Amino acid sequence: MANGNNIHDEVKEQRKKLKDLSFSGKIEYILNYYKIPIIAVILAVLFAGSLTYSIIRNNYDTVCFIAVLDGRITGYDAGRRRRGDDFRADRQRQKGTG
Repeated sequence: MANGNNIHDEVKEQRKKLKDLSFSGKIEYILNYYKIPIIAVILAVLFAGSLTYSIIRNNYDTVCFIAVLDGRITGYDAGRRRRGDDFRADRQRQKGTG
């Protein structure tokens, strides 16, 4: 605050500054001080609107729905370390060298 003024005096001083400016001067003054918050609010409103619209218009067909119940893959042999082991064993059986 300037010169030890309280908040009420500061608000009066700011209003006096705006009162003396023309309309375009007022717009320029406001944009100089509040440009970033104004842009942030506009972007937040656009994001919220887009999200709301997407949720309301969610009419997509479910192509694949997978639910994991216990986090384990059933039928998995814990003794095998890699998928490549299965492939090599199958190739050796096909060749007859296994």
